[in-house]
Amino acid sequence: MPLLFAEQDGVEALGLDGSEEFAFAGLAAGIATGSPIGVIARRARELHFTVRADVRSQAEVDLLQRGGMFHAALERMSTGAESLPVAE
Repeated sequence: MPLLFAEQDGVEALGLDGSEEFAFAGLAAGIATGSPIGVIARRARELHFTVRADVRSQAEVDLLQRGGMFHAALERMSTGAESLPVAE
């Protein structure tokens, strides 16, 4: 899921290098309502910051709440649907 940093934050400003382990607080609410999502990045120390989910439509919210595209496709296949709808 795409996440947006606060304006003053970013990978360089926060000193992130990709070796961190991340924990999230408020992820479901952040997807559903656009509220801030708390992040703890753990490496040698803990770094706390907030992000927002880059969710642009109710269809994206629904898809993410179902577990993402892969889970939605598996769910659709298991119910016997032959194909996914095509956006026009």
